[in-house]
Amino acid sequence: SKAGTAWREEAQKYNDERAACFEKSQFYYSQGDHEAAKNWSNKGKSYGQKMDDANERAAKAIFADLNAPGKHPARTYDFHGLFVKEALLKLEEIVQLAKKNRWTDITIIVGRGNHSLNGIAKLPSAVEDFAHSHGDVIASYHLDQPTKGCIHLELSNNRSSMCIIQ
Repeated sequence: SKAGTAWREEAQKYNDERAACFEKSQFYYSQGDHEAAKNWSNKGKSYGQKMDDANERAAKAIFADLNAPGKHPARTYDFHGLFVKEALLKLEEIVQLAKKNRWTDITIIVGRGNHSLNGIAKLPSAVEDFAHSHGDVIASYHLDQPTKGCIHLELSNNRSSMCIIQ
């Protein structure tokens, strides 16, 4: 999504500014100027908050664009472009929605890691960890089911299932 990309770029800009502020903070601290160090640290924290806000807006824009009505079959959600933390928050929302509506299945598209560092997808293992830590809701999961790159999650309360496609 263009909006999501723009927000990610803005977040990166804030991240760079934050890093520069923290570097200056460390310099001034090492020089014994603790007041200046504290000022630069606070400025860095401010940029950090702006970065977090921009990333949150990016995640919302990306998810909304990728999951516009009619883009996917019913109860299919695309997580491409979301960071792990963002995807897990969205997965939690979807699991709760599935429980509430007693859905029989959900498909989550997470990608294969082609755009990940060293081509290694982080979401599959994060989703496995999610399944383990939510055993009260998720009865079981099956890797590469129904197709390669999927994680099939069966919900314990109503025998609903989820498929996570990479």
